[in-house]
Amino acid sequence: MPVGPCERDRPRLRDPTDLLPRDDAKHLLVTMVSLSSFIWILYAVAWSLHCGIGAAVEILDVRVPAVIENGSIDSVVLDCDYNVEEYEKIGLVVKWYFNDNHSQVYQWIPMQKPQDLGVLKGKINLDYVASNDEYKKHRAMQLLKPTTELTGEYMCRIATFESEEVRSKKMIVYAPAQNVDIMYSKPSPKSVNVSCSAYGVYPEPKLQLFWGQHDRRRKEITGTAIETAWHNGVFDIHRHKLLDDDLLPRETLFECLLWINDTNYQAKRSLMYYPGVSLSTNGGFKGAVSRGGIVVLLAVTILYFNQNS
Repeated sequence: MPVGPCERDRPRLRDPTDLLPRDDAKHLLVTMVSLSSFIWILYAVAWSLHCGIGAAVEILDVRVPAVIENGSIDSVVLDCDYNVEEYEKIGLVVKWYFNDNHSQVYQWIPMQKPQDLGVLKGKINLDYVASNDEYKKHRAMQLLKPTTELTGEYMCRIATFESEEVRSKKMIVYAPAQNVDIMYSKPSPKSVNVSCSAYGVYPEPKLQLFWGQHDRRRKEITGTAIETAWHNGVFDIHRHKLLDDDLLPRETLFECLLWINDTNYQAKRSLMYYPGVSLSTNGGFKGAVSRGGIVVLLAVTILYFNQNS
């Protein structure tokens, strides 16, 4: 289409960078983009600080005792200390969960009475005060008479209308063994069945058998058979092994070690065994009857009959 002289000669709006040499135009464009990005970043930071993103709620510490012996104390406190921005205190809620996120056991909203929920219903002292700060007053749970069923993971959740934070810790309430026995029996003159049993333990314990001599390092008895039973909230455990007398020292020390993971609890029992002796004994005695003891017993018996004949 033909273009008239006026249209052809009309001044047109040009890009400012067209007025500059090519290298200078490129530099100006990069500078403008960089400045725009910097301004946007400043705005985002200012907005984040104003709205408290990522810093409005902060859990400072979760204090949960790692290990408690069953029946040893009247109560235990699980505490969750935190900081919350002033403008978010209106929407503050403190919640505790037991073992998973779906099992809520405690809730407190400032200026309201705490609530015990779920499996901990009736097991929390709702009058316990953790702080004089009105927004931290009932942040903690005081569990009454903690028993083995309270073993598990406890999670504290601090939430507001804008943000939340969670943190968890594990607590073990263990029950020591009611009884631990080590014993042996002689199924044949040249073999021995050594066994160890523990009753009434919680949580599920570990049990090992060892053999050795008084003046030498003990060795674990490998290839043992193990049986575990659960009843009335506790475990019974039994481990045993059939051994050949020919492979044992003349005086063999058998040991049984019981322990619970993640605790300092352990129990140990031991007894002496003399290969070839056909008697059985258990850990209730200080040791098995030795060959020397049998010889003395036989001599006394012969002397007795000689005196009465």
